[in-house]
Amino acid sequence: MKILALSSGYPPYHGGGYEIRVKQILDALSLRGHAIRVLTNRPDGPPQQKSEWASYPVVRKLHNHEAVSSFFQELAIDLQDT
Repeated sequence: MKILALSSGYPPYHGGGYEIRVKQILDALSLRGHAIRVLTNRPDGPPQQKSEWASYPVVRKLHNHEAVSSFFQELAIDLQDT
C-alpha cells in the first residue's frame, strides 16, 4: 500500500505529543512493507534536538504558519501549498 502523510514539524524535535505518535505509526507501517512518503513544512531554523532519520522520503515543501497574522494570509499560504 502507498501512504502519503501530511504532518507539521516532521520528524518531531521534541519528546512527546501527536507528532511523536505519527512518526511511530509511519515507522511501523514502513517496517511492514508499505511505501510511505511524508509531506511536511520547511524547518524554521536549526532543530532543538537531532531527529532520527526515516527510512522513507520526507518532502519539506509546506509553509510554516507561525508568522501568519490574519485568516486571509493563512488562506493564501494554504492555496500556495495545495
